[in-house]
Amino acid sequence: GADDLPVGDYTLEVVAEATQAYREATAEAAFNVRPAVVEMITVPPSPGVEFRFDGQTFVADEEGIARLIANQPGIYDVEIVIPEELAATKERAGLNFVRWDDDQFNAKRTIEVYGDMDKHVGLARSYMISLAFLDRNGVEVDPARIEEVVIKSSTGTRYTLEPTAGYVFTSNRVARLNAGLVPTEVQYGLESVIVDGANVVNQNQQRFVITENATWPVDLLLFDAVVRAADAFFGFPVGTGISLTYPSEREEFIAFNENNEAVVHNLARGVYKIQVQGVSGMAPLTPMVISRNQDATLKVLSTLDMAALGTAGAL
Repeated sequence: GADDLPVGDYTLEVVAEATQAYREATAEAAFNVRPAVVEMITVPPSPGVEFRFDGQTFVADEEGIARLIANQPGIYDVEIVIPEELAATKERAGLNFVRWDDDQFNAKRTIEVYGDMDKHVGLARSYMISLAFLDRNGVEVDPARIEEVVIKSSTGTRYTLEPTAGYVFTSNRVARLNAGLVPTEVQYGLESVIVDGANVVNQNQQRFVITENATWPVDLLLFDAVVRAADAFFGFPVGTGISLTYPSEREEFIAFNENNEAVVHNLARGVYKIQVQGVSGMAPLTPMVISRNQDATLKVLSTLDMAALGTAGAL
């Protein structure tokens, strides 16, 4: 019944008193009461994590296990502490405390120690990742063109990102199952990438998991367009270029080249408006849907065409 002996060396003596049938007998044995060992097992294994226990600090070893020493039975305060150089922030990858293997979710708690025991501690590990935006030919697109990136995780969290920065994302969540705490991967899906006011990815078609210092290749739906302008009746080239209105309502003048063509690369999918510039006559504003590479010739009713119509009408 002696369940609260302090740590130390002891001698146990057993005495059987004499009776009519037996003489007195004694026996001795030496034993040691050692400290109880409480193994704090980090999930996933995280060397360097600290635990404050009974006025001492214990550090997790290379296997991610810290062995706490209790010199007597009782109830103890214990706190998990992630050193600053290991802790995650919005700007730096690292670790965050998630939960214990029971219904405790605070980093500081009490535990009852009456012998050797182990407890599991769930941690979330995050890594710094970057994005590489690629056109349909695998060529990197200038991040300055990207207006907004929205990513949603499998845990339901949505992130709106600056395209030119690095990002810290959590690689795992910690679930409590019958077998204990189990780390599971967090997946991330691209919801939208906005270029010139249009979304250039299909929602959640591109998915990723987090690995250390990873670069995610983001494939953008960008297309090329070749536009010409020709006289409606006689077919000869007309104009000096086109005015292109993007889905974002931004306007740009694109001059015709030596082949009388306006060539525009890597247009975001969407609806554009085009008007031929530098013509005498009627050059209406023409909508053009970009969902693949386009090759279009715009017809312009020039003053020559209108004069020919007038002459034909008079005749």
